[in-house]
Parts: sequence; C-alpha cells; structure tokens
Amino acid sequence: MKYFNVTACAVSALLAFTAPLQARDTVFVVSPDQPAAALKSQLEMSIQHVLETLKAGETAIFIDGQNARMLGIFLVPEGKAYENPNARITANRDVLSALKKVIDAAENGNDDGATGVANIPGALRLIASNFTAGEGGADLVVLADPRFSDALAPSVSMMGGAVPGDGHVLAKPSQSPFGTKGFENGLRGYDVYFGMLGANWAVSNAHRAYVERLLAASASAMGGKPQVISDDLNTLFARLKSDVDAQVSFDPLVATDKLEMITFAPDTGDVPDIFTRDATRSPAPRSYLREVKGLELALSWDCDGCDLDLYAWPSPASDVIYFQQSQTDEGQLFKDFTNSPNLTNGYETIQFSSAVDPSALQIAVNLYRGTPPGGTVTGELRLGVGDDVWITSFQINAPDGNKGYGGDIVVSQGRAPSEHWVMIDPIIALMASGAQN
Repeated sequence: MKYFNVTACAVSALLAFTAPLQARDTVFVVSPDQPAAALKSQLEMSIQHVLETLKAGETAIFIDGQNARMLGIFLVPEGKAYENPNARITANRDVLSALKKVIDAAENGNDDGATGVANIPGALRLIASNFTAGEGGADLVVLADPRFSDALAPSVSMMGGAVPGDGHVLAKPSQSPFGTKGFENGLRGYDVYFGMLGANWAVSNAHRAYVERLLAASASAMGGKPQVISDDLNTLFARLKSDVDAQVSFDPLVATDKLEMITFAPDTGDVPDIFTRDATRSPAPRSYLREVKGLELALSWDCDGCDLDLYAWPSPASDVIYFQQSQTDEGQLFKDFTNSPNLTNGYETIQFSSAVDPSALQIAVNLYRGTPPGGTVTGELRLGVGDDVWITSFQINAPDGNKGYGGDIVVSQGRAPSEHWVMIDPIIALMASGAQN
C-alpha cells in the first residue's frame, strides 16, 4: 500500500482489517543506503503494521540506522475517530512526509548496488539510551544489511566475511563500535526482530550462523529478547504481529577482552578443505624448500576451552599475519568453524597470496586463553599446497593462557619467550611423512 501517496483504495483496504489488536509501542530501524524501491517496500510494510495493530496512545518511532537519527514518530491519538486508518494517516502526515523524503533521497542518490548497510550496534545503543520500553514492553524492528561498515574504521569492517569476536561485543563503545558495556539493561522489555537485507552477503553457512549469533548476542547483552533473525520480511512481520514469545537460541558470549575480527573463508563446496584432506605420505619436493606458491597453514588443537593463535610472517621484512592483523599484502587469516568443535572458538588458517620461501618463513603458536587439562595442550599444524598436506604436531605446556604477552619478542627475535609459545619450523614440517597421521 502506498502510504506516502495515500489513495481511497488503500484506506478502504485498511478499514476491512478485523484482526485483534495486540500491538505495543514499536521502534523501526531502517537504512537509507539501499535502492529506493526496496526502502519504500520496507517502510510500507512497517506503516501497514502500525495502522493495523497500534492502539490509541501507542507510538511507532522511525530511526535512520545509518546516521543514528530519528526520522519521526507515528502516534495514534485518543478518541473513537482514530480507529479509522484514514484519520490516523491524516494525524501523522508530518512523519509520513518525512519518510517520503528519505525515499526520495534514496531514489536520487543510491545505486542498485546499495545493500542497506546500517550501524546496527550504534542504533541499538541509541535506542537503549533514549527510548526506554514501557511497562507493557516494546518491539524493536531492525531492517538492514547485518554487516557493519565504516570508512573511518576499516579495521573493524564486516565486509568480506569478517565478524567481530566476543571481546568486541563485551567491550565499551569507546573501545569497539560493537561494544555493549554500560548498556546492559538499555533494551530491557524489548522484543527484537532483525530483518537481514542484502543478497549473498554470507560467504559460508558458518559465516551466516556467526553473524546471526552476533545480532542475537548484542541485543541480549543490552537486555533485549531476540525473537526473529531472518531475511524473509514477510515471516518477520507475521511473527511481529502475532506477538508470540519464542526467543532465538544462541551460544552465549565467552568472557574475553580479546578484540579480534574473525574472517570466514568461502565454502569450498565439494573440494575437501585442508582439515579434511588426507596427509601426503611422502616428503615435499625439494623445490618447495626454496619457494612454494599457494601455501596454506591450518592450526587445530585438542582443548575446547582454549584459544590458540597462529602467527606467521614470510620474511623479516614482512608484516605479521595474526588475529589483530588478519590481512596483509602477503596473506590472510581465516577462522574455521566447520571443523572446530566450538562455535565460539574456531580453528585458524592462513592463506598466502604470494610465493613463500619456507627457509625464511616464521610460524608461532600462542596459548592466548584457557586452562588445558593437566597443563598441556596438544595440536597440529597442517601445511597445504594444492591437494598435498603435510602435518606436524606440537604441544604447549602451560597452566593457562597469557593473552599473547611476549609477542613482540617472538616477532623480533624469532624465539618463544615463555612456555605459552611454540615456534614451528616449516622445513621440518614439509619434510615430514604423512604416515605419522
């Protein structure tokens, strides 16, 4: 229905609505950064919900989720006359006009590639600070591409398969744009519905699952109850209208102050990944000891409650690839949650984008967090080239993690400064026989 150019037909259709009224105050977060037709459709669905469900005295607040500003408030006045949708529309022409201006601006300024990106964590904090839910509760509907992106903060962009780790969500907003600390009760009383916009944004099923967990965990950390996370807006609005309490289940956040962006590799489809490929039963060709192209490293370990980090740098002059610098000119670090037994703590892989000299390559592993049973964590490092995989084992004998302390010594001196670290020689690994596995 075209609520921004209301016709007699639209009003007649609304007058025929007879479903029971169960609505509460509602906050809608939308993104202007998308094609005008898509934005118009979302706003029309929102206005339809408002006209069909809001009772006298209730409001619907519209927020620009990209620029963190209020677009307007739709209020249903008291009085029998306002049971008529036409009267409600007339009473709220100012907010409808403001929403139409947002659509017009999108039509004039956005291209077809705009996906509806918004600052979702910032919008949640804005609402938590300024719009407290009443005694009857409230609904919060977020319609946006779930990926955060800020040109001024490229290191925390969620584009390209990156997702913030739990430390970002648990941090203060001054420490991370995803931070929720200090807003623990800000969304108390809110049922939260996320409508994920944008086609083909997920690089893998694991990536999609982790983004959905991020949304649910962020709302929950602020006291809200995540009800729906879906890219099907019809399903979302049907659930919103039904007001059924069926919260989204998700793995709880793991207490950590580690600020890392987790990057997911694209699905390999039918091609076995480095963790599932059979080990090569002969040493690597001698030529690999001087130069190898397409080298991939994969780290796995046997302690569920432990977090191990992989560090690698191809030469003394190279930038180190690790969790705080997951991409350099020479390679990229990814998390693997398909093979890891723990959704919140994936294994790690590094894929080099240029040829590597194994004699110059430095590889280190750190026990960042966790208490290994018996004070020992064992693991494997796999080196893959094409279909070949060579495996070497290691162990770290430490009572608990040290949060990467001593990493500067590891990089500058190429040695393990404490029991929390182990250096791995790639030459020895490449010359190992896969028969050991």
